[in-house]
Amino acid sequence: MSENPVPKPTVRPATGSSWQASDVRAVFCNPVNVGLGPFKQIVPEDLWLKGAEKQVAEHGAEQFLVNVLFMLKDSFKRVQGHPSRDVSLEPDNIIATGVGPFPCLISDEQWVRRSAAKVREEGVIPFILRNPT
Repeated sequence: MSENPVPKPTVRPATGSSWQASDVRAVFCNPVNVGLGPFKQIVPEDLWLKGAEKQVAEHGAEQFLVNVLFMLKDSFKRVQGHPSRDVSLEPDNIIATGVGPFPCLISDEQWVRRSAAKVREEGVIPFILRNPT
């Protein structure tokens, strides 16, 4: 029996001046909002982590991770001239999926499934803090 496909993203980058619930979810699915890489911090890290934890509780680990991956790829797609940097390319690291200037080492689905299992096992905050993007 095959596994169900991973869910589709349920967030989109905010556009326009009026905010919807999905725009707020998008903020808490995108780690760049805590000041990751070339991005300015717009959300304190502790608040972002609480939002991440709430989303995993409400929508499940796989949905949250699909949304994180979608938002990260969208954010880095918009940035030109990524600085080169040495980072861990272990399969459990988000960059292994090809986020930003990094090559794709595993499929998005593999990363989501492996990471979701770890989130369910250890909790979202320990997972995020142990696997910085």
